Amino acid sequence: MTPLELFFYLVYVFAIGQLSHQLLAHPTWTGAAEALVLYLAVYAAWAYTTWAVTLVPAVIRGPGGCC
Repeated sequence: MTPLELFFYLVYVFAIGQLSHQLLAHPTWTGAAEALVLYLAVYAAWAYTTWAVTLVPAVIRGPGGCC
């Protein structure tokens, strides 16, 4: 797992956290529908990013980060 992958996972965790705050701020059926639509968008972005990362081989660097 590369640092870039970890960064993307952190971004998605942050996005889910923001969605939960959105739902807590708007505890109505409309707020729940908005949170669901946004969750589906975040989930789709995560799924496509995860799929794309599996297509690119990880770069294994030598000692000191070179070569």
